[in-house]
Amino acid sequence: MDFEQLAGKEFAGLKVEKLLGKSIAGLVYLARKDNAVFALRVLPPKLPSAMNEAASAFNRGLETALGLKSENMVRIHSTGEYRGLQYAVLEYVEGRSLHDVLLEKGRLSPGEAAALMRGILLGIGAGHGAGLVHGSLSPASVFVTAKGLAKVSGLGFSKRLLSLAGVSMPGYEVEIAEYMSPEQISESDVDHRSDLYSSGIIFFEMLNGTPPFRSESMMAVRMMHATEEPPDLSESIPGVTPGMAAFVRRLLAKEPADRFQSASEALAALAAEFGTAPAAAPPAPAKPAAAPGPAKKPAGEAASSGGSILAAMFSTSDEADTFAVAEEPAAPPAPAKPAA
Repeated sequence: MDFEQLAGKEFAGLKVEKLLGKSIAGLVYLARKDNAVFALRVLPPKLPSAMNEAASAFNRGLETALGLKSENMVRIHSTGEYRGLQYAVLEYVEGRSLHDVLLEKGRLSPGEAAALMRGILLGIGAGHGAGLVHGSLSPASVFVTAKGLAKVSGLGFSKRLLSLAGVSMPGYEVEIAEYMSPEQISESDVDHRSDLYSSGIIFFEMLNGTPPFRSESMMAVRMMHATEEPPDLSESIPGVTPGMAAFVRRLLAKEPADRFQSASEALAALAAEFGTAPAAAPPAPAKPAAAPGPAKKPAGEAASSGGSILAAMFSTSDEADTFAVAEEPAAPPAPAKPAA
């Protein structure tokens, strides 16, 4: 079965309607069962060289993500394999990707950006508490609902485990290079602090309109992450104070030990500098499941304004921009048995 030609077909008990998007973790389709709407993520066929151990580690990550519930995560309802293709049935979120929002809006105000950053940190923090590292966090993997709520997609689809399990989407390395941490680039050990770095790149982009390190050459971007310091936002962006700029710089520290050590620590600093609402601390980062060998608020801005402004910004999104129904849709189909 061709995973790129599923629109209009039946797949694992779902009626697939149309392709919604592509990413390093496969293709995402709009799918229905009865009156319920879902996002169906289908992974490319595994490479023949896939290691069984690595594939098992990838499946364990998906099983962990399956049990997580957070309003700031795109929920995974079920996973399985159908006709040789691995898939996940996801919550369908009415809204737009942060990537599309930034293409349209350019940069956001500090209050708007901080409100979304709070949601991103809560989302990845929930994953970290279960031992999951996102590994490919970017504006394309953050979705903003019509009410301005940020929801992180892709937890459980770690780029490293996808690669080890022999799953590959050629052409998407360039897409995430601007958001990779220095330790990912050097193929050092990666933990939850890598996601904090990537979230800092996203936050910088929300405030500035572009990421801090850009080049037509992916290799040049990688070198910038490893060796260059980001510009001081307080010197160029109205409303960004030196304290706010320092918050961003700490997220973007080259050494993981110099960053915030958890999403909850970053959330507390975000509330102090930007006036976001205090958040219940996400669980402390847990050790990731073992995988085979290491792979080589501006002054005067009301704190509550971010959410209301965001709701107004995103309440008129077009269907073409939606990715990811109902808060509690009808039960998704159980994994289907492969056809004989």
